[in-house]
Parts: sequence; C-alpha cells; structure tokens
Amino acid sequence: MQVYEEKVYVDEIVMLTEGYKPYTKDTALGESKLNEGIDGYITKSFKEGLKVELKCQVKPDNADNKNLLFSCEASDDYKLVMNSDGTATIEFYKGCVATLLIKSADGKGANMTVEIKVNDFIDL
Repeated sequence: MQVYEEKVYVDEIVMLTEGYKPYTKDTALGESKLNEGIDGYITKSFKEGLKVELKCQVKPDNADNKNLLFSCEASDDYKLVMNSDGTATIEFYKGCVATLLIKSADGKGANMTVEIKVNDFIDL
C-alpha cells in the first residue's frame, strides 16, 4: 500500500533572531527555565522605540504548512505585531520581560517559548 500526498508537519521551530540564546541544563537557571517550558531568551537594552523582530525557520523544509502563530500576554509595556512575511515584531515601551509562545499553524503541536528580556538602566 502506498500513501500519496502524505502531509508533512512541522516538527521543529528554530529561532533565527540575532542574539537568541537557548537555555541549557548545565546551569541551575537554565535547567529551571527548561523545566518551566522556556526554551531560550533574547536580551536587549531599552531605548525609545525599541522593536525586536522575531524570525524563525521551520523544519523539515518541506512541511506543508510553514506558518507560525505568535502569542504573548497582553501588556501596557509592549505590543506584539504579526508581520505579513511570517515574522513578528514586539515594540517595547519600557524595560520588562515578555514571554512569547511560537506555535506551528498546522495543529500538530510543534512550539517553542522564548523570553525577551529588555533591561532599562535609566532607573538605576
């Protein structure tokens, strides 16, 4: 029996944004974050008009639906905007931590969670 036009689902999401660092189990903090379901982080310094564009790649390359869904908790400190090219941008209004969930739109459950840590040193 042969299956024709078998669906190919996303099984991995790879963060391509510059400055992204995955958490690893070799530190207590890294292990704790991984246990919380947070895969990695991006750290930026706050400045007026700070925007972080989030670019991801899906694997395998031949997945039928490569679209991603970006979501985060609503906040007055930042705003998430979906871009027409499949990326997302978060605009920050002050220093804070935004936790972002990225999911495949194919409904099979590939996802990753990323913290975007924006340090605001003006208050020091």
